[in-house]
Amino acid sequence: MYKATLMILAVISSCAAYREIPNAAAWFEIGVSDDSGTTFYVDPTSIRKSGDKAKMWSLYNYNSVRDTLGVWSLSSIALNEYDCKKGRVIIRFLSVHSGNMGRGEVALINMNIDASEVHVPSGSISKISLQLACGK
Repeated sequence: MYKATLMILAVISSCAAYREIPNAAAWFEIGVSDDSGTTFYVDPTSIRKSGDKAKMWSLYNYNSVRDTLGVWSLSSIALNEYDCKKGRVIIRFLSVHSGNMGRGEVALINMNIDASEVHVPSGSISKISLQLACGK
């Protein structure tokens, strides 16, 4: 019974986070990867701060189909949490889409991302995101 209750709570939480994904008009381009041709977007209106932490939605738009967590996709949307003091980031929510700009079929929603905080390197697109989210 305990496991069933946890599963139900996880599904409800996942649906709530998915409903918070910004619409296409909110995305602001912050860069393009020279290596992969991926265009990176953020939604500055989604920034939520609490102490030394800030959360912000990001969109990764691929120029060709790619494997994202075992699913073929053209874009993914993530809710990133930034540790403004330590300069680290962790993905809290990820949805993978069959179309560009978060459109098409939702191929995967992942709220159970087994990831630890990752240091954000200087000069990276992630650093730009961190600075924007943290107001630096």
